[in-house]
Amino acid sequence: MLWILAVLCLLSLVLCAAVIQRSSRLNARNGELERDNGLLRGRLEEKELAQQTLEAQRRALAEEMEAIHLRHLSKTNKDLEERAGKSLQDVLKPYNQRIEDLRKSLESQMQQGSQERTQLKTIITDQLRATADFTAAIKGQAQTRGHFGEVLLARALESVGFVEGRDFEQQVSVMTPDGQRQQIDCVVRLPDERCIIIDAKYPIQTWLDYTASPEADRKVQLDHLLRDLRGYIDGMSKRNYPASLKDSLDFTLLFVPVEAMVATALDSDAGLFAYAWERRVGLVSSTMLLPTLRVVENLWNLDRQQRTQQQLIDAVRRLYDKFASSYDSFAKLGRQLQTAQKSYDTAERQLVSGRGSLSSQFRGLSHYGVQGSKALPGAPDEGDEEDEYVNQGGVPEERAIDAD
Repeated sequence: MLWILAVLCLLSLVLCAAVIQRSSRLNARNGELERDNGLLRGRLEEKELAQQTLEAQRRALAEEMEAIHLRHLSKTNKDLEERAGKSLQDVLKPYNQRIEDLRKSLESQMQQGSQERTQLKTIITDQLRATADFTAAIKGQAQTRGHFGEVLLARALESVGFVEGRDFEQQVSVMTPDGQRQQIDCVVRLPDERCIIIDAKYPIQTWLDYTASPEADRKVQLDHLLRDLRGYIDGMSKRNYPASLKDSLDFTLLFVPVEAMVATALDSDAGLFAYAWERRVGLVSSTMLLPTLRVVENLWNLDRQQRTQQQLIDAVRRLYDKFASSYDSFAKLGRQLQTAQKSYDTAERQLVSGRGSLSSQFRGLSHYGVQGSKALPGAPDEGDEEDEYVNQGGVPEERAIDAD
């Protein structure tokens, strides 16, 4: 046991020596690090001091530059103010004169405008008074309302290029089939010497009552408006203007100049337009008038084109029949010419070219001293003169004439 304790003691001594040695080395290393740390802190303090010195120098330089700039700017501003004070007066002098002239002109115009406003106020007052008088006249007299509706109809036609006296006429007097005289408001001419009749109605009083009435009473006023329009339609249907004017279309246009009136009536009574058309009356407003006339005109143009096409078809058909007939006559003439050619060829062979023709027989008589004053037609056939006679100098042999 003693030797084990001795070994353990020895090991303890060795370990203690090692620890002491390690501690001494760490202490030496710690001292070195503290010295290095001190050196680094000194350097850092020197760097911070240098930074502070540099910052102080920068601020001092900036303040000096700012002071120099301010001094230069102050001097420059002073020079500019002195120069501007002199030049600005020279520049503004003509403008001051112009401003003064403008002020005087404005004062004069304001004074003149005041006078003109006074005159305009007088004119407006007169116009309002005239409008009130005109409105009262329209409301009071049916004849005045009718004349005003005719004027609006003429203006509507003229606004789209129609010319009175050329494209339409107003107040046309006609005679009915039973001898009574009627006065038509307007007759518009159409192609092919056709025309269409337009009658203008202007129920302004009923419309004004409708527009001025409160919402609760509008239904009653609307019924009055529809009643008046139906009354106009029935009256025009009874008068039957187209029967009194030759070449007129078989219906009449009822022109109501107020667009809103027609739209309101048609919205409230969808059958009003059909009711009018059943009586050969077309209900139109200002915006509906021109399209209606254009449609009618286009229909007439289409009808004229169809008639022209039919006439062209008839002419082509007659030309076709004439060509067929002429060709039959031409074919018949060809057959007749062929027959005549055959007859000519037969007669020519009998007279001249055929065997035993008259010409060859006359040439045979020349051996007997019979000569004419003219040469015979056709060339002599070989053997015709010798073979047809006997050697005794007598008579030519009898031969039939070739009739082929």
